[in-house]
Amino acid sequence: MTAQGGLSDGQDKHIAIATQDAEKTARFYREVIDLKEAGKIDGANASGYYLTDGNVNLAILDFKNDQVTGPVYCSDCFSKQRTSARSSW
Repeated sequence: MTAQGGLSDGQDKHIAIATQDAEKTARFYREVIDLKEAGKIDGANASGYYLTDGNVNLAILDFKNDQVTGPVYCSDCFSKQRTSARSSW
């Protein structure tokens, strides 16, 4: 990490976002942040897009089943699990 909190050169810069609407989410990042589409996926477990600005790579995924999604998929579940996870630290 740099002093400003960003990633320094030479480090991987990969981010994955789980969403229920990969097309809408990808469109947002293409239009607002000007990311370019680097690929598209439609596999057995997820569909979505790979976007990049040439430096940061973003995977936007719509998972197709609960087994790959895991227990955290909705905002209610996230805040409950996050709270309980913090209390165990």
